[in-house]
Amino acid sequence: MVDGSNSALCDTDAAKEYVENYAGAIVTYCFQVTNTGGTYLANIIIDNPKLNFASAEIKRLGPLESVIVAYKSKLTVALNNTATVTANPVKHDGTDIPGLNDVKASDDSSVGLLKNNPVITVNNTVYIGDDNGVSCAAKGVENVTDVSGTKVFYCFKVTNTGDTYLSNVTLVNAELNYTDSSIAFLPPKESVWIVFSSTITTTIRNTVIVTANPTLKDGTDIVGAPDVKATDPSAVTVIQKKEIPTGACLENKYQKVNGKNGTLLCTTPHVTLDPLSLKTNLTRQCKK
Repeated sequence: MVDGSNSALCDTDAAKEYVENYAGAIVTYCFQVTNTGGTYLANIIIDNPKLNFASAEIKRLGPLESVIVAYKSKLTVALNNTATVTANPVKHDGTDIPGLNDVKASDDSSVGLLKNNPVITVNNTVYIGDDNGVSCAAKGVENVTDVSGTKVFYCFKVTNTGDTYLSNVTLVNAELNYTDSSIAFLPPKESVWIVFSSTITTTIRNTVIVTANPTLKDGTDIVGAPDVKATDPSAVTVIQKKEIPTGACLENKYQKVNGKNGTLLCTTPHVTLDPLSLKTNLTRQCKK
């Protein structure tokens, strides 16, 4: 038996009595029929009930002649199977030899079913910037806060943390009205970044959902393995710029310095500003 679909390996050391793989994998059963006697054989039939396989393609075998018949099948369960071959002894011209009974031989092989452990994870972060997402790994955080209109990048890191291949990876973020299916195939232990650009318009908490289908290395579906799924949230918070009341005298508690004419900037302590507002409102001076 050969793990895979290459029947040319049947006559090599790759052919084994036992192979194992994930459900859905192709295995090739190799039936090597050899005439070890001194008479010709005809009407050669191979039968393997557990594989639901039978073959009569070997029409005739001369003494010491050997022929291989290959049968490809999809692995679905662990299986011990027995192949039986029967043949009729004949003369060189193919006529029956009176008094000689049919000959018969049997041999078994088995396949094992590997357990699969498909797992996918997703890390949903966000950062403020305008660099086309190149800073996802360095700057991505769970929550950012800024004023409306600020540009942000949402960073979705999708990782295959299991031991099987994944295909048809789909990412959905309903709150951002965003869907991505660009990851067609993701090998074990590999990661892919998906980046989505946006601007802050309102306070929002969003959750990304990623799903994928477990497959073999060649993309064949693993029979019986359900799709895997993962979720992760992130958030942005919008803040508004505070307006300075007309005629108010404001205390700058973040930068207490003298003005150019020697007067203090904002000496009245009953009104304060946060650092964001002070950036644009430090020119007002308080009258003595």
